Amino acid sequence: MATVVSICNMALARIGISTFISSMTEASNEARVCSLFYEEARDFVLRDRPWNFAKKRVVLADAGAPPAEWGFKYTYPSDCLKTRYIVPAGLRNPRNDQRVQFEVANENGQRVIYTNQEAAELVYTYRVTDPTLFDPMFSSVLAYRVASEVAMPLSAKPDLAKAARDAYRAEIEIASGHSMDEQQEGPAPESEFVTVRDGYSGQVTVFTQDN
Repeated sequence: MATVVSICNMALARIGISTFISSMTEASNEARVCSLFYEEARDFVLRDRPWNFAKKRVVLADAGAPPAEWGFKYTYPSDCLKTRYIVPAGLRNPRNDQRVQFEVANENGQRVIYTNQEAAELVYTYRVTDPTLFDPMFSSVLAYRVASEVAMPLSAKPDLAKAARDAYRAEIEIASGHSMDEQQEGPAPESEFVTVRDGYSGQVTVFTQDN
């Protein structure tokens, strides 16, 4: 089971440092540097891909009158790290054309979301701070990201930092692909139009749902 310390020690090992840490608050240069970069690296990797273990859906809370060019203004969720998409509330398996236009903005020091969707539901990546919730492949990817950040302060070898960045880019593609495999979308919602092809003549007939 991953811990912050184990992830940082994995990062140290990947840049050839064998002086491991036992806590993030110990009086060692390794612990100080890892503490400096760990949280930023974690949030970077969480934002980089739509990880299933970090996915949330919420119906957004109304935040009052929107600007004139938008129909609604909603409160930005406090634990949101990256917005993914907005759909009408309760729509589980949206088509691409059912994902709603929106904009994240700063209004009087508070982040808000503008959209024209009433009862909007946001799908987003939230800030997961408990490493026991991490996917094991995510932990490995995060260790490469931490390694890329701490390589220069701890070893002053640019080639090690570059190697860690390259490994991060390669491994995140594999890890995020496995994350996306852990879901099965249902059939797409039926379109307003149903297309039927005549197997004998090849003629295509389009029916509306009212036919």
